[in-house]
Formats: sequence, structure tokens, C-alpha cells
Amino acid sequence: MRFPKNRWLVRALIVLGVALLAFERVAPLSWWITEHVDDGRAALNFSDFSRHHGDLGDSTDTISSGSMPPSYYTWLGLHSNAQLTKADKQQLIDGLRKTYAAAGIKGG
Repeated sequence: MRFPKNRWLVRALIVLGVALLAFERVAPLSWWITEHVDDGRAALNFSDFSRHHGDLGDSTDTISSGSMPPSYYTWLGLHSNAQLTKADKQQLIDGLRKTYAAAGIKGG
């Protein structure tokens, strides 16, 4: 399945989420991060979208509310580039809606 035009934004967000700092690779912090990533992928996984597509309404609400990235992700100025502008958020929401529609998945 092909994703809509904003595929670059989704890929950029995924890359931002994977780029760990050196101390984030040390246990037990690395275990906590791995669990968080695994939970996220269980809810929405573009590599296995047909099985793990999550609820569109939940995804758009999470983006709109600004709860992603979670506040702890940017503590102490870390990952400051992970903040989305209002335009980024809207583009991501629009792209998710198109992706779900193209896959024939109904959502909120």
C-alpha cells in the first residue's frame, strides 16, 4: 500500500523517535524506552498497518491535543526538535485520514 504525500513527515517523526541519546541506551532507562516504543507500535505500526492500524480518532486526538510527544520526552531540553508546529500537526492528521481511507479503514 502506498502512503499519501506526507509520507516524509511520518518518516521524519519515526526517525526523531528512534534517535536515542547515549545515556538513553543504558539500562534501566533503555528498557523503559523500549517498552514505550513497543506499546506505541502495538497501537499504530506502519510496517504492519493492516493488523496494527489503531483507531483513527485516537491518533488524531493524540496529535491535536499535543500529548505526543509526551512532555517527558523533551525534559531538560532534550529532543527539542520533536515539537510539531500547528501546520505539521494538521498535515499529519490529514495524511492519517487519507491513509486510513486508502486502506478502507473507517475511523473517527
